[in-house]
Amino acid sequence: MTRSILVVSPIPSHPQFQGNSARIYRLNRLFQLAGFKVHFLYFGLEGLNSDYERAMREAWDAFYFVQPSGPAPPPTLGDEYAVDDWFDDRLGKKVYDICRHHNFDVVLVNYVWMSKALQSVPPGPKKIIDTHDRFANRNIRSKAEGVDAHWFSTTPQQEIMGLQRADIVIAIQDQEAEHFTEQLQHNTEVLCLGHLVPKQNLLSKVRDNNVTAFGFVGSANPFNVNSVRQLLSKLNYAGESEDGFRWELCLAGTVCSGIDDHSQIKKYNFVANMSDLARDVDTLVNPMQGGTGLKIKSVDFLSFGRPVIATRSALAGLLPPSEIEALKTFESPDIKYQATQPTIVDEASEPLLEVPIETFDGYSSEVRRQVRELLSNFY
Repeated sequence: MTRSILVVSPIPSHPQFQGNSARIYRLNRLFQLAGFKVHFLYFGLEGLNSDYERAMREAWDAFYFVQPSGPAPPPTLGDEYAVDDWFDDRLGKKVYDICRHHNFDVVLVNYVWMSKALQSVPPGPKKIIDTHDRFANRNIRSKAEGVDAHWFSTTPQQEIMGLQRADIVIAIQDQEAEHFTEQLQHNTEVLCLGHLVPKQNLLSKVRDNNVTAFGFVGSANPFNVNSVRQLLSKLNYAGESEDGFRWELCLAGTVCSGIDDHSQIKKYNFVANMSDLARDVDTLVNPMQGGTGLKIKSVDFLSFGRPVIATRSALAGLLPPSEIEALKTFESPDIKYQATQPTIVDEASEPLLEVPIETFDGYSSEVRRQVRELLSNFY
């Protein structure tokens, strides 16, 4: 018997140059591979052009679109939003209308701040929220880490109220699953589901062996821009070090707009697939400073079989804390603090760690187990 799922998202599934889009795309594909017909309803928070619409119509069994009526309103709880402040009632009506015409087995909503859509679902389907992250006091935590993020942030009480609308809450990593389980007091099932991507074997392009190319891809959100700037503060801009080492940093995605041009920075701006960047570089680097959730690009980077260096924050949820602490600090001529340039060095920034390539296999094995646990609810 064919099963079907309605996926509601304020973020498009295409293109996948930012972590949340990659997450949405992969989870949708997992349901397709499990035999579900996937109906994708996009609430156009990030706009929609013809190329992306075509890609989503081709990828999913049905595609729907609701245009937001205007910019997001200001928060109604002082500095924090109520959980439904960004919700548009026209989206709820669209969910109800679609459900009237299709007998869905599952309705999945991305983000707790879209959870009101579940109240428009008639009895029958299993209701799921894929949380992506913790949004309680998110902006407060961001400011404490030196990043003024200005995105959705709510109170702990409002977040729990939204999560209680679901039958199943999906956390993207273990520590957040434990947090949500404690907050929900076991009244709602909480499952952990990481990010599953296939391993890819890439053929490297011929490069100048005297230049080491580092690669990073991401959106222009403040966390990415700040982290790349921190990375650049650790790189020697002198061109060639005393031992003959030379480097370049290859950037892809809208993060390019937040980084000043330099002869040692190569900007790709847009890449249709992250592998286009991975082929061109020697080492992929994720210098993320702070933040919560799972840094999906770390998983994607490891899937290419390339050497990866990352901060502790970039590895949260990918490895247990004890294993992260045991990793070797990346110390080589490639990246080092320049004691003679104290004005561009932030000694408080996180050190970079070498990540064993086999990390990907262990992580993927655990996520496949998590996928089987989730799907067991529908068979």
